[in-house]
Amino acid sequence: MRLIGNKTKLLDAIEGFLAERGVVHGTFLDVFAGTASVGRHFRGLGFDVRTNDLLMSSWVRQRAYIATDHEPDFAGVLRQRTVKRFLASAAGREALAAVDPQPGLDETRQVLAYLQGLAPAPGLLARQYSEGGDADRLYFSAENGARIDAIHAQLVAWRRRRKLDEAGFFVLLTALLEAADRAANISGTYGAFLKALQRNAREPLALRVPQLDLIAKAGRAFRGDANQLAAKLRVDTLYMDPPYNGRQYAKNYHVMEVIAELHTVDDID
Repeated sequence: MRLIGNKTKLLDAIEGFLAERGVVHGTFLDVFAGTASVGRHFRGLGFDVRTNDLLMSSWVRQRAYIATDHEPDFAGVLRQRTVKRFLASAAGREALAAVDPQPGLDETRQVLAYLQGLAPAPGLLARQYSEGGDADRLYFSAENGARIDAIHAQLVAWRRRRKLDEAGFFVLLTALLEAADRAANISGTYGAFLKALQRNAREPLALRVPQLDLIAKAGRAFRGDANQLAAKLRVDTLYMDPPYNGRQYAKNYHVMEVIAELHTVDDID
């Protein structure tokens, strides 16, 4: 997922810096987590990880990549007649083949295949952020905007009907956020959209199974003020990579925030 200051390319250097000082285990807090790439890396190394960020879109992904250590229970979704019927159909088998498998995440793949097969259903994203929408913004193609709306509406409906638990909701919402980001018509941030649909934005929205860590110990994900959290939690390593100025990142990632926050406030603590 695109984010200013993502430290993916510096992970080895950060690990080496700590290892030179004998820091090879213990509790690790990334208090400005962003994409959670640093937390994911150190969780994989055996650290007991905590992550935090004010962005809802970051927190959703933290819940999937930091706080999840097993495949969520999707039985409530997969037992539904409409889902079973679709997955047994030719269209369902085609959709399943299009979603790359991940070891240990077969049910996740099946649910994503069903979501991939949903018909576009224009809603807020289509109206406000997509080609031909009322707001005349070109963050997504008309079809992709309507597909994001359809998938999001289904996730919320399942959650409200208790077909999904929190873990399942956050894993599927993470898949949607990442698919939307890959299809977004932007050059780097959501501070502005491009004047014409670029190649990636013309490609159909494609859901992928999130690469969850099913081996390492689950960590904890927070969404709060970094100063308050750092003062409250007792950890061995505090990693701080704050914003480069006094402005909050939400302005540059407001579209992802809309997808992450839409309709979830009353459903999830």
